[in-house]
Amino acid sequence: MNAVAYEWWDSPENLSRVMSYCDQDVVTETEIDGLLPHLTAAERKVWELDQRINDRGFRLDIPLIERALAVRDIAKRGLDARMREITGGAVGKCSEVAKLAAWIRSQGIACDSIGKGVQEELMLHADADNLPLVREAIELRQAAAKPVSKFATMLECVCADGRARGQLAYHGASSGRWAGRLIQPQNLYRVDPERDGDDIARTVDILLTHSAQDACDMIGMLFGNVMVALAKIMRAVIVAAEGNTLKGADLANIEGRLQAWIAGEEWKLEAFRAYDAGTGPDLYCVAYGKAFGEDPGAVKKQKSKRQIGKVMELSAGYQGSVGSFLNMGKNYGLKPAALVPVIQQVALDRWLWWCDRYKGARDKHGLPMDQWAAIKTIVQGWREGHPKIVQAWWDVQDAAIEAVANPGQVVTVLDGKVSYLAARGFLWCRLPSGRVLAYCNPRVVQTREVWLEGPNGETIEWDEGVAEVMLSIGWVRKERLRRRVDYDGYEGETRRWTSFALYGGMQFNHIVQGTARDVLVEGMLRAEAAGYVIVLTVHDEVVDESPAWFGSARELEELLTAGEPWLAGCPLAASGWEGVRYGK
Repeated sequence: MNAVAYEWWDSPENLSRVMSYCDQDVVTETEIDGLLPHLTAAERKVWELDQRINDRGFRLDIPLIERALAVRDIAKRGLDARMREITGGAVGKCSEVAKLAAWIRSQGIACDSIGKGVQEELMLHADADNLPLVREAIELRQAAAKPVSKFATMLECVCADGRARGQLAYHGASSGRWAGRLIQPQNLYRVDPERDGDDIARTVDILLTHSAQDACDMIGMLFGNVMVALAKIMRAVIVAAEGNTLKGADLANIEGRLQAWIAGEEWKLEAFRAYDAGTGPDLYCVAYGKAFGEDPGAVKKQKSKRQIGKVMELSAGYQGSVGSFLNMGKNYGLKPAALVPVIQQVALDRWLWWCDRYKGARDKHGLPMDQWAAIKTIVQGWREGHPKIVQAWWDVQDAAIEAVANPGQVVTVLDGKVSYLAARGFLWCRLPSGRVLAYCNPRVVQTREVWLEGPNGETIEWDEGVAEVMLSIGWVRKERLRRRVDYDGYEGETRRWTSFALYGGMQFNHIVQGTARDVLVEGMLRAEAAGYVIVLTVHDEVVDESPAWFGSARELEELLTAGEPWLAGCPLAASGWEGVRYGK
């Protein structure tokens, strides 16, 4: 064997440079420590709890992970072989996105990218042009891109005792919520326990009792898409140690409840109370019924309408409009085209109004007018049904502007639940719990909005290219000055320090999510004090690993929803589960 030549960078010059670098690190960190306030006594307890959770870690089913990876590799080879077959060898692997885009162009469909945002549109074109192989190629790409790489990450970061540690980042989100690290347990593949539970159990059983090839064949035969089936079991590889069980509890619709409580939307709080008592329908049915004047009990029997209500609830509460509804709708398989006949049936006049008034609007997210108008009708219906929440967006926006324009002055809003103060280079937002959020380097910025308005009140964005023609046929130029607060912060996707524009919906989101975090934290501290051993928290859920004889999911629900003095009048509920595998 040839000897490996090592070069040691330990010359006096190199060591001196490293020492100087370390010295400067200490100086910089000392300066930062001097500028940052200490954690409050209450928040120190949360940080200590975070350390315990990360030190404990959670156990992984290593044999199941290894078998899943083997099946994944077999399935990927099959997907790649089919891709080569249908493209005539032009695309060798499903991961060769540039080659796939070029091949799609060669089939007569314009295609600059094969990213997630354009795949559905490309498949629609393929259907219209009767190109089934193009559609299949895109579906192969989608299948191969399912997020199953986490299995490999699990093996890379698991400790010798089979537990994965350091998976959570304290205060990783600006609201104070935890963020995920390494395996990223906060963004595991989305599943519906009621719909997918039996399929997940069957997939796990097949993987543990059959060879990789046989398992791949059986899963493909049962479920069609092997990659999707593997993605769905990601939670199931988190298991309890021998003699223990996992017990979990998830705060039910906590953001919807807090939106209503913080804004004072009393009818909705009553609807939550009725649902919790078993005397009323769920809030997705209630939201749809409120928007379109239908009986929520009747909506419950119509799956398509309830699904619209679900996406409304999840997308509209923070000033979201068409784009937000589209993004959330994709998660639940809601097709824009399917909305049109439903909305025409229940709100034809409003749908026609949007079609007529905004027929010149340019930003329709690539949708045909009928689909865009259907979603605008849905969003507006939700807003009309939630006047207090809509008003809360404007109230917190005005409060922030007033506070930044008058440093040192406390501006209280939302019946005293929230207040703002600009001081020491930050805009501070005091939450109902008393904890504060901080916005760095706030400043009031004035902007000018310009648009065109038609004879019948219809409006379009100002466009120099069409303005002259529109003005000549009776349209008029409109403008107004607006103020907003800008602040500086870290942008996670681009990983850079940048400027953000605050607006009411964003502020309301921060307030609600920050408050949801505080509700969860108080429940976690109560659970630990009662003897539960928390090993994971995901969004609004807590997972305990303790001896099988200890406690129950029901007790964990009660600990999470005991409520706080500052939360008077807000109905809370939780959904629990228990088993040897992570079951949500």
